[in-house]
Amino acid sequence: ALPPCPASPPASSPTSVVPAPAELWAAAKASASCAEQVRLREATAYVRGLGDDVAGERVAMQLLEDFVADGPELLAEKLWGSPEGRLPGSKEEWAFRRVARREGYGGLVPGEVFSRAFSEHLLWLGCISTRAVAQKLIASQSDAAAVALQALEAHEWHRLLALQDVQASPAAAEGRGAADGVRRRVEFRYWRWRGYLLRYLVATPATPAASPPTSARPPACVAVHGFAASCAQFDGLAEALAAEAGAWPGTEFYALDMLGFGHAEKPPLSFTQYIWEQCVKDFILAVVRQPVVLMGNSIGGGISQAAAADIR
Repeated sequence: ALPPCPASPPASSPTSVVPAPAELWAAAKASASCAEQVRLREATAYVRGLGDDVAGERVAMQLLEDFVADGPELLAEKLWGSPEGRLPGSKEEWAFRRVARREGYGGLVPGEVFSRAFSEHLLWLGCISTRAVAQKLIASQSDAAAVALQALEAHEWHRLLALQDVQASPAAAEGRGAADGVRRRVEFRYWRWRGYLLRYLVATPATPAASPPTSARPPACVAVHGFAASCAQFDGLAEALAAEAGAWPGTEFYALDMLGFGHAEKPPLSFTQYIWEQCVKDFILAVVRQPVVLMGNSIGGGISQAAAADIR
């Protein structure tokens, strides 16, 4: 027989008090450690079109109902208003609205409205399950739902790819011995940018020497790949730069698969250089979180210059 369920705590018990979403959001805004993440969220509010609304199952389910019932163009109008309706808050938003202004939201890449609208609610925050969304789209039998279903399947494929990469990375993590006798760990990890999975490479000492004072520590190095490439092209360079004469053994090296390349997700978006520039800036602010030297190959060089000039 199952043991009896424990009695519910009295209403006056501190354990029974669940903070309201508004209280949690206010606490996050007041926290110095969360300040950067709060700023990133506010900078991308237009992607969701929800302003300060808190994401949750109710909001996500309503979005899905609206998408199935009204189609992507009407949902886009509801979320983002007219493409002419407001001044953009970033270069990436300006480019997105510029594409939409030419031919309306119907001129976006097929599946883009679904991908942008659900990137955080579904793919990142998990407010509703992928299976529930797939069942709803299959039942709809509309052309827009079929395209959205393809985007959903692609996301799931990349999730499984990321899981495989993360499981395989530790087995091959030990790098070659460097000239200074310090071995490096070269690992592939994943980070979510607006709900999309992006792979990145990081090289750090496996047997670190004594760390220098923070004020004397050199900046991290962040490398941006060229067109039709990936962060894997910097695998060998990561160790070579880490062992460069005069560099501290603790120097960190990062390289990112930009959205649409390598093992990063390839969502149906109207890609511009401003998407990749924003990826790099947000990666530095959210993952690296220290001064950096940016370098890039081919188009990655231009993106590095733009990101360095605009980051703050």
